[in-house]
Amino acid sequence: MSIEYMEPLIQVNTNAGKESNGMTSFLGIEIEGKWFMLPGSMIIVGISVFILLFKTGANPFLAAVFAGLPLLISLLYLLFFIIGKPPHYQADFIEHFIHGPTFPYAIPCGRLFPVKIERR
Repeated sequence: MSIEYMEPLIQVNTNAGKESNGMTSFLGIEIEGKWFMLPGSMIIVGISVFILLFKTGANPFLAAVFAGLPLLISLLYLLFFIIGKPPHYQADFIEHFIHGPTFPYAIPCGRLFPVKIERR
């Protein structure tokens, strides 16, 4: 029995693992990083709301509707602000909604403190 000579693996120092947040796929929707916990926790909240409303004697249909709202709101948040969007899309969207399409602190002259030059 002979052991063939194998070249050692090349080890390269990179930081690619630190930049990756991972990806979770559920029902054809890929959710990046920690955001997969949001719908999962909203399912638990929805079940708790349903049990609470059902035990208080509410209509089962209305209890189911109100129990589904946290999951629906979290999925809409993910679809509109997180999935397939750049990292700071939510903040940029809100800033655009509040201040309009222009940068609110734009300085017409291009300088923070305009310098007035006096000629002698």
